[in-house]
Amino acid sequence: MEEKILRRINETIEFFGKRNDDKGLKLTIEAIEKAVDYVSSVTKMGIGEKVKKITFEGDNFSETVEGLDERRNIAHEALLTSCTILNRYYKNTYPDEFPLGGIFGLPKEKLESFNRQTAADWAMVAVKEIFADRQIRRNG
Repeated sequence: MEEKILRRINETIEFFGKRNDDKGLKLTIEAIEKAVDYVSSVTKMGIGEKVKKITFEGDNFSETVEGLDERRNIAHEALLTSCTILNRYYKNTYPDEFPLGGIFGLPKEKLESFNRQTAADWAMVAVKEIFADRQIRRNG
């Protein structure tokens, strides 16, 4: 069973696909890829902090964690930018058909205050739902 965010992603892909809108499809795929990249960087940082703490000492540890944090921050900014561009494109190109909450399926007040935390939360849930859907399809 599809969850809310995955359903909205699929609806967005279908929407652009039916209109042969390659740009919209490309922007949608990029937003999903950025979500995956961000979740991956958060995971690597979380694990890396634990492992590096055991294996490195002093400056080496600090440099390693700073590098992981920098990569996570870059991935976060890329995610936020990609999501903002996709929603703006969708809303400006199809103003009469733009769904409430954009691709995110968020309540209006959340979408209006879309920020780093909202993007991070969306990415985590989107990736989780995509993975769960894959598991269901594979086992089902």
